[in-house]
Amino acid sequence: MDRKRLPTLWVASLLASLAIVLWLALRQGSVPLIGHYNDKLLHIIAFTFLAAHCRIALPKIPATIQVVGLISFALLIELLQLLLPWRYFSWMDIAADAVGMMIFWGIFAGVMSFSWLKKHFSQH
Repeated sequence: MDRKRLPTLWVASLLASLAIVLWLALRQGSVPLIGHYNDKLLHIIAFTFLAAHCRIALPKIPATIQVVGLISFALLIELLQLLLPWRYFSWMDIAADAVGMMIFWGIFAGVMSFSWLKKHFSQH
């Protein structure tokens, strides 16, 4: 595969992931085997994945912009759900989405600091 095309493929896969999450959030009916607490777990997992996907697909975009973009996406989902009779707006969903992003960024910061320590100590 051509290395020049790889960033374009990552961005395309990010857009596809966002579309799938939006579709799942707006579709009528629920995901099978999902209860109230499992729903929040799905929000956490989805936004952990989306945050990681954003970081890989858009490495030159500052982290703060990525976080604001994903929180805006979470808010957009909830606002669109207000328009649907089978869905409802939930601040708890947005909070779960934010937790997912914090999990990714916490892991990312930990890995980056470990890499820095590893590099630092190998130079001495």
